[in-house]
Amino acid sequence: MNMIEKCDNNKKLIHKDLDKNDGLWTRREILARYLLVNADFFKEFGISIDSILEKHSGIKKIRARDWALENESSPSKYNLFFAQSPRGIVPNKVLDYSVHRWGVPLCLPLLLEKDQQKNQQESLEPLIEYLENYPSSEIASRMLKRHERYGLGSAIGDKACHLFIKWYIHTFKLVKRKDNSWGPFSYELPFDSNVGRILFRTGFLLNCADLSTYQNWNVIQKIRGKRGTNYIRVTKIRGKVSERFSQIQDLINSYQSLCVEHLMIKERKPKRIEIQHIPAVLLFNSGYGIGDLDDGLMIIGTKFCRNTPEPECSKCPIREYCIGFKERKDLITDYTT
Repeated sequence: MNMIEKCDNNKKLIHKDLDKNDGLWTRREILARYLLVNADFFKEFGISIDSILEKHSGIKKIRARDWALENESSPSKYNLFFAQSPRGIVPNKVLDYSVHRWGVPLCLPLLLEKDQQKNQQESLEPLIEYLENYPSSEIASRMLKRHERYGLGSAIGDKACHLFIKWYIHTFKLVKRKDNSWGPFSYELPFDSNVGRILFRTGFLLNCADLSTYQNWNVIQKIRGKRGTNYIRVTKIRGKVSERFSQIQDLINSYQSLCVEHLMIKERKPKRIEIQHIPAVLLFNSGYGIGDLDDGLMIIGTKFCRNTPEPECSKCPIREYCIGFKERKDLITDYTT
């Protein structure tokens, strides 16, 4: 399928045509598969290992020097090949990377098709049906990694699972279900170092808990960051509760709705708010969803609030709301992700 043909003159996806068939599957199904496996990489570069290495070398020549300056590192360390394994993150091995990171996701639709054939069933949208059969998109994002038969395991990270769901619901609007549990608040904010750095520097995280609490949780790791700075281990925030926000009844009411009706991750109404869900709670009834917030954070984190002691604060569109910029420079200079 030529994706350009499925867009209008403004290069916007023609959503009314998503349920049309292109060969064996609907266009919605094909695009969902593209997003899951980043298949356009193969379309542009070819599957051969020689081609992948050649293209990587070309990208490295263009990007390595700028990347090193932005990250205070060495150009020689620039590498796009990373594969998670039981022995940790394995760099530099193109075959390990390409077969593991793309081969496993490529197998998921095939396995779904084979299982349908065993049960004498056929579908134009096996992947779509599999995903949207889960109670919520958040549960689907977790099962993409964890399902005993269909889970992608170490071939995909938690961040990537949430990013895929964001693309599926928010960016490309492929979702068919109309209920809250597959809507704009049905999945968690993709939490990574960019998000954590911005939320910390602006003072947002310090509104949720004080610095000593984050140190006790091992979120703040003293003198373990670049240049002897304090390292912010963002993933350690998951599951941690904000006692301050849990005292605000209006927020508790919104949080209960979020967990029970949208994310569908709790059977009973929670009485204390977990920090990673606070951005969603604050966005309730704002007209914006998690996808909108993540789009903004990605722009700010990559263009302005970079992981350096002197980011582009003077050009940042949220500088007037940033505690690090206005009052506490140490939140920028003394902490890294």
